[in-house]
Amino acid sequence: MADQTGKELTMRPGGAGVLRLVSAALAALPWVVASLFIFAALLAPLLAPYNPISNVGPPMLALFSEGHALGTDGFGRDQLSRLLYGLRPMLVVSLGAVTLAMLIGGAYGLISGVNGGRADWVMMRLIDILMSFPLILAAILVLAALGPSLLNLTLAVAVSQLPIFARLARALASGEAARDYVMAARAAGFTPLHVMIREVAPNILRPLLVQATSVVALAALTAAALSYLGLGLRPPAPDLGYMVREGQELIFIAPEQTILPGLLIAVFALAVSFCGDQLADSDRSGGRR
Repeated sequence: MADQTGKELTMRPGGAGVLRLVSAALAALPWVVASLFIFAALLAPLLAPYNPISNVGPPMLALFSEGHALGTDGFGRDQLSRLLYGLRPMLVVSLGAVTLAMLIGGAYGLISGVNGGRADWVMMRLIDILMSFPLILAAILVLAALGPSLLNLTLAVAVSQLPIFARLARALASGEAARDYVMAARAAGFTPLHVMIREVAPNILRPLLVQATSVVALAALTAAALSYLGLGLRPPAPDLGYMVREGQELIFIAPEQTILPGLLIAVFALAVSFCGDQLADSDRSGGRR
């Protein structure tokens, strides 16, 4: 019955156009949501009605209270303001960590894949050792050594994601190194550095960027988990992961205190993950052509 209805819709004049519009709207939705998160974080000083760390009202006001659309927390701080400002560390850490991991891991894998031989074997065994640690544990070890701060949290998440890009870059670079244009460059007497930077690197950049989009969601969840453990920004600075932890103590009194920051983390991770899937599908279809 559903198949028959779908066929009738596509057979009607304009039916195919409606389906294409719906499909395009659904495809654009993750990009719109991710963009809204970025704009909300950037415009937090303009959108937030109060200072996120100041006591601006009675504690534990309910949702839709006068002057406080999302109520206040246990210290009388405006919850909407804290959520808007809490987006900032999540975005800074996730985007910054993925950028660092892609640059460092990509360069590491590029060197390993192009040179090959014993150096390649040693470099990949070091990556295997790093990958033997759970991602969250590797990040915790970095933060334990450096201490909690926004910069150190970014570095810790970058270290946890670095093996992903190193292995991908190595696989791509080793494949490119066997191609004719690389052999021709080597035969012409170009230095290994020239071959890596000018010949191989541009041809592996696109897959690394596609992978980076997919990894942002994982980086955001890792950052939120570390903040939940108290390894992110120090209170009272707003941080969505730590806000989830604070709200847990009030889960039976004011469940929105933990649900709202957790929902923002989940929605952002899902939106970015869908964006990455679309880019990956586009890259694969482009490769087939």
